[in-house]
Amino acid sequence: MISGFRGRILHVTSTEPVNWQYLEDGVLLVENDRILDLASSGEMTAKGFDLSSCRPCTGDLIVPGFIDAHVHAPQIDVIGGDRKSTRLNSSH
Repeated sequence: MISGFRGRILHVTSTEPVNWQYLEDGVLLVENDRILDLASSGEMTAKGFDLSSCRPCTGDLIVPGFIDAHVHAPQIDVIGGDRKSTRLNSSH
């Protein structure tokens, strides 16, 4: 099943050099967790896509493919397993 998301979209168009594209009114089409298409709502309409089938994401910023993999130093103790973090223990 294809899912459509309509809203503000920021995505990387190339990595060497890094270039971004911002769409104030964009559409992202996804099927089976894969991006099928991404374009402005005008371009999608021209392709024959029915915008009314999109989930409205008004007020949100859609960043396709973004994976937030950063770690804060106090989390390092707990990443590998069940070890107790001592970051809030003021005696250390």
